[in-house]
Amino acid sequence: MTDPEHNEASLPTQIRLRLFWLIMAVLLAATLAACTASDDARVDDSSYLDRLLDTDDATHCDAIGWAMITPEFAPTPPNGEIRPTADVTPTMSAEYRRNHAACRGGDRGIRLMASCFEPHRDPELLLALGPEKMGLGCAVVADDGTVPGVLLEPADFSLVDAAGEAYPMNLAATSAESVAGLTLLQTQALAPGSEVRGYLGFALPDNLEPPYLLEWTPRVNTTPEEPLWIVLDRFMAIPAPFR
Repeated sequence: MTDPEHNEASLPTQIRLRLFWLIMAVLLAATLAACTASDDARVDDSSYLDRLLDTDDATHCDAIGWAMITPEFAPTPPNGEIRPTADVTPTMSAEYRRNHAACRGGDRGIRLMASCFEPHRDPELLLALGPEKMGLGCAVVADDGTVPGVLLEPADFSLVDAAGEAYPMNLAATSAESVAGLTLLQTQALAPGSEVRGYLGFALPDNLEPPYLLEWTPRVNTTPEEPLWIVLDRFMAIPAPFR
């Protein structure tokens, strides 16, 4: 038979257990809701980019530069088709270079310029990148005025969204640049007075809206320096091999 006294003693314990699991369920639901709200807020949050742009000085070549587009530095062929290549030499005024380059150490220090293609969603590339991703290819121009020991390393480049979330250089997206016939950026020393050009690829969430930031953390004698940024607020047309 069931002991009535035992039932009476265990009743409060059952109630406490039910209350405990009810509270845990509520806390879990609240945590999940907070996480979801945080993700949504991160997509729309531009505080990181806003704080960075507040430091931009348009009168000097500082750590923030702005994306170039092809018609500004490559002559347009007679048929109107623009096919960027890694050996295109920009022809621009000193003022244009000052506004569009990102510099560490002034005009004679380490300098970065860049252009990026519109996001591309080639089916084979998306298969490599994974679901809900898109690829972004960028042409990079890095030069060194007088700083010895500068190391150029593709892995030191990232794309950063307006909220500060970083997306490192992606091997699959970078390989797609090579398949399209573009010369990839290689690991190398950047000697004083030299300039290097090449392409890199990145993988981003498919719903991520520009502007983005191309971020480079150069190394001098293996020591990381402060980053350089290029604001990606406009893009080049996707080359024919990507389509």
